[in-house]
Amino acid sequence: MLQRQKSHEMDMSVHFQRNLVYKFRKSLLHQDNINFDIEANMRDEFHRFYRSCESISMNNLKLYISDNLSYTHNIKFNELNLNDEDKVVDYLWKVAQAELKSKEVFF
Repeated sequence: MLQRQKSHEMDMSVHFQRNLVYKFRKSLLHQDNINFDIEANMRDEFHRFYRSCESISMNNLKLYISDNLSYTHNIKFNELNLNDEDKVVDYLWKVAQAELKSKEVFF
């Protein structure tokens, strides 16, 4: 059972990354002005994650961050209201920004 769960978690992580790549690809193929908005697309994915959880918990969030955003993130949830979807999405975006900055990714 544990292997099945790990497989599902890995599949969700790959799905997240694949969605971003496909959105970028679609943007490249169908627009004269290439303006792929990384923030908007990542926030969309974060909202999907939040809504996919029946009841979001610290463990869900920690797993999501480590599987999709950062293995080295120092998680500080002390003042994060997990019942506020926008606050959770903002927090995930801050984590993503820090990770992108640390990798010096340029688009």
